[in-house]
Amino acid sequence: MSKKQIEGRIGQFSDNKIRGWCRIQGIIDSVKVECLLDNQILGDYSADQPRINLAKKEFNSINHGFSIDLNVTPNTIHKIDVRELSSKQSVANSPTLLGEELSKPLIYFIHIPKTAGTSLRFMLDSCFDQEQIFPNMLDIKSNAGLYPDIDDIYELPINRLKGLRLINGHYPLAMTDKWLLNMKLITFFRRPADRVMSHIKHLKKNDTNCRHLTIEEIYVKHKSSLVNLQLRILKNKAYKNAHTVDFQSTKFNESKLISTLDRFAAFGIVEDFERSTQWISEELGLSFKKMILTNQSNIDNAFTEDLKSKIEHDCRLEEAAYEIIKSEFYRRSNHLKN
Repeated sequence: MSKKQIEGRIGQFSDNKIRGWCRIQGIIDSVKVECLLDNQILGDYSADQPRINLAKKEFNSINHGFSIDLNVTPNTIHKIDVRELSSKQSVANSPTLLGEELSKPLIYFIHIPKTAGTSLRFMLDSCFDQEQIFPNMLDIKSNAGLYPDIDDIYELPINRLKGLRLINGHYPLAMTDKWLLNMKLITFFRRPADRVMSHIKHLKKNDTNCRHLTIEEIYVKHKSSLVNLQLRILKNKAYKNAHTVDFQSTKFNESKLISTLDRFAAFGIVEDFERSTQWISEELGLSFKKMILTNQSNIDNAFTEDLKSKIEHDCRLEEAAYEIIKSEFYRRSNHLKN
C-alpha cells in the first residue's frame, strides 16, 4: 500500500490562532489534523475551511484550511507540530517554533565558515548560561565536536527550549522563515578569496579525505561549494535563488542582497573585527567582556601565486557582492565612535 502524500503548511499565528492548510495529494475530501503544543496533543481539527490562496494551485477544492486556538504562555518559546491525523505526517514547516512577542528576541547567529565565527561564538556564549544556548558546548562535544543538525533543536527538553536565548552554528538563514517568533539575526562576512583560502587550509588540516591531497587538488575538488558560499547561505523566502549562485555565475541580485541584509540586526566583517563586535554587542544589548579573536591564520606559501590568482578570479562575483556588504556595514554602523 502506497504511502499517502501529504501537502500543506503552517501559515501564520495571530490572535492566539495558528492557521494553515492540509490535504492528501489528489484527494478532494477534507482531512483532519492534530496539533501538538510542546509535545502534548491538543486535539484533532477539521481542515475544511476555504483558503483563497489555494486557488492558484489549481486544486479541485480550496477547502483545506485549518484554524486552531492556542493558549500559549506569552514571552515563551513553544514547539508546535501539526500533522495529518491518519498518517501522522507533519505538514511542511512543522514542527516549528512559536513565540508571542518575546521581550528578549531569540538571537540567531549564522556562522559562515572561516569568517571569525568561532571568535564571535565564544563572545556570545559568555553572555548566557549554557542551558540558554543551542548548541552549547556539551551539545557540540556530544556530536564529535561538530555543530549538530539544526533540526535537533526540536528534540530538546521542553523546559530548555522555552528558555533559549541564543542559537549559533552553520545554519541557514532560510530556517528563520520557518519559525513564528521574533529574532535578532547576526552574521560575519569576509573578503571572499581570503575566506576560500582559509577554508582550504581548514579542509587540509581537518578533513581526513583531504589530508592526502595537495592544496590545488582540494580547491579543484571543492570549488563548487567554496566559491560564492557567502551569497548562497543567504537564501531566504525573498531571495529564493541565492543558492543557485555558483562559481560559474556572472551576476547576483543586488537589491535582494541589500534587502536580505536589512533582516539582520547587525553583521560584521572580519577586516574590521573590533568595530563589528562593537556594533553587534550594541544591537543585541550585550556586553562582551573582552575581544576574542581565535583561529587566526595567514595565507602562507602553501598557495602558489598562480593558485591565488585563480581563486581571486573565481571569486570576482562574490567580491563585487562583498563590496556592497562592506559599504552597507560602514553605512549602518557609522554612528559608532572610531
